Amino acid sequence: MLRAHDTSDVDTQSFYHRQESDLDQKILEVSKHIGTERKILEASHSLRQSTTNPEVLSRNEARIKETERSLRYFEATLRELQARKAQESQSDG
Repeated sequence: MLRAHDTSDVDTQSFYHRQESDLDQKILEVSKHIGTERKILEASHSLRQSTTNPEVLSRNEARIKETERSLRYFEATLRELQARKAQESQSDG
């Protein structure tokens, strides 16, 4: 039979496991966003080389800048999440 303090230990472990799972999920989601942004950027660079239409090129350049900005944001977020996970792993172990 569990005593009162044993239950809190289980609750604490459960809390940290949920928190770790949430962090892993966020890392996975951000990684997917990074992959998507890289594909968009690659396609935009290909389009840049395949057209001479100034209107298309102008819109494409704006898309490239926006995608690069998004990519920097997601990469920074990923680094932050990975650092947090590493820190939590060290404090758990």
